[in-house]
Formats: sequence, structure tokens, C-alpha cells
Amino acid sequence: MNNRQRFFRVLLLCFLMIGLGFNVFAQDKASFIAHAHNDYKHKRPFFDAWEKGFNSIEVDVFLIKGELYVSHLKPILKREKKTFKYLYLEALADIAKNNPVGSNHFYLMIDIKTEANATYEVLKKQLAEVEFMLTKYKGKTKEKGTVTVFLSGNRPIEEVLNEQERFVAIDGRPTQLGKNISTNSMPVVSAHFKKVCNWDGKGEIPKAEFEKLKTFANKIHQEGKKARLWAIPDNENTWKVLIEAGIDFINTDKLDEFSAFMKKKEFIRC
Repeated sequence: MNNRQRFFRVLLLCFLMIGLGFNVFAQDKASFIAHAHNDYKHKRPFFDAWEKGFNSIEVDVFLIKGELYVSHLKPILKREKKTFKYLYLEALADIAKNNPVGSNHFYLMIDIKTEANATYEVLKKQLAEVEFMLTKYKGKTKEKGTVTVFLSGNRPIEEVLNEQERFVAIDGRPTQLGKNISTNSMPVVSAHFKKVCNWDGKGEIPKAEFEKLKTFANKIHQEGKKARLWAIPDNENTWKVLIEAGIDFINTDKLDEFSAFMKKKEFIRC
């Protein structure tokens, strides 16, 4: 195969993977999702991550006086009037209008910091205003949209699982594996890194610790779900190991460094 043929083969692969919304690790064809942890802490919430190629973001929300505000700690409204609707839903809707449904697929993880059901009631109303871009669930069926929303933190688990029509899914935990919860209801299963692995992210990972990561990912994949770890050692060495182990969401606060990492020769960012 000459260089010209190789170029067009890679280009074709990129076009195919754009349609599937994947990022590909060139060496072993493992896929991963670039997940911006606590995205709202960056100078330009949503846009900093989006422009750097991230296809998943995490947002903490508080319900205060009937409105959803974005913050890690309870916001002081006189100083911080940052609503979830303005910072995220409107921004995502503008992007989605220019993208075919299902292409460049994006995940929005909402970490609920206030009471689960009350917060969810307000969230449902706001999501209904942008339903054109959202993945929708009706009974056992799923209609894939440009944006898939899943809820973490104070999760209204029972309410979501019992709804026949909804715009959200639940961020699961390892203890909920084997409970006959469908992928439509719980597409992602997450855990604290230290609950799975004792490695500090420095040097070569011990074989036994790497096997723990692989076992964690494999159990989740057996149910058709995606694996996520939070509180990881946030460095390039760890990112490589997690991708090799099959972890789907790579949780990071380092947007610039991770963007550069994705652009390296051993990666194809599609």
C-alpha cells in the first residue's frame, strides 16, 4: 500500500467513525470518550471543551428558587447567576441545529447536587424545550439524538426507571450490575478510581492492577454499558492505561493537555 492509498484509507476511516461518534486509538482500535470533568470551571463553559474535541461534559447543578444553577458549591446568586439553561442547553441547541441527528454524538452528564426529585422536575421541563436534539426513550425503545443526557449525583433512580417516556438515563454504579437494568435506562456505570485500582498513575502499572481495570470494564461491557472512572490520576500515563484497559469515558480536568494527547501520532481523532 503506497502513501496515497494509506492516506485515503485513514480518511475513509475518519468519515466512518464521525458517523458513529467515536474517537479511535489507532494502535489497538480501542474507542474512548473525552469527558470534561466539572466543565463549568473553565473560562468558557461548554465551548472550551467543544472546541478542543471533547464529546462529553459534566455539569453540577443546584435547584434554587425554581431555577437550575451551575456550580460546584451552592452558588451565591448575587455574584453568580449562571443558569444551566443559558450555559449549556442553549449552547448545545445552537450546535445541534447544524449537525445531523446522531452525528458527532455528545454526552451531557448532569450531577444533581440538590434534592433528586425536585431538581429533576425542573430539569424535565427545561429538557422538553430542546427535545429536538435529545436521545428519547419510550418504553423499551430508544430514539438516538445528537445529545444523550444521563444523571449522576443525587439520582432520581426510581422515578426515571418507572417513566415510560423520558429524555434522560441514569449514571449507574457497579453494585447495580446484574440487576436487569437495561442499557436504555443506565447506559454508563461509574466508580471512584481508588475503589477499582490502587495504582498512583506513575510509571508502569502493575499487571494485577491493570487486570482490575480490565475486569471492571469487561463486566460493564457485558451488559452493553460504558465504563467511567472519576478521581483518576489526571495525567497522560494514566489516560493511555485506561484506554488500553477498555475504560470508555476518560475523565479529565486538563482540556489543553488532553486535546494535545488526542492529536499525537498514535491517535486518530475522528
